Amino acid sequence: MNYKNYDNITNTCSEHKNTKKNNNTDNIETYLKNLDITLPNLEKIGAALVSIGYSIFLSAANLDIADALDINNSEISPFSIFLSGQKLIYNFINSFV
Repeated sequence: MNYKNYDNITNTCSEHKNTKKNNNTDNIETYLKNLDITLPNLEKIGAALVSIGYSIFLSAANLDIADALDINNSEISPFSIFLSGQKLIYNFINSFV
């Protein structure tokens, strides 16, 4: 049996394992770096949509006040507007879960 050849094979296998571990580490680091870039952009979009949803809540509150004062001339109920704002926020949150 040629022991020198066997030593070369085992060295090659260990080098391959080390290279594979380094590649996996590099892939994980790249993924985390990309995630760090992507998440803030999603947060910006989320903040904008949540702001829109809360502005819808505000308009529903104004209609509710007008309803209480019997000066609501629109045929829109405050609850339907409130519900549409709630659906907007709920659908946004569920799209990422």
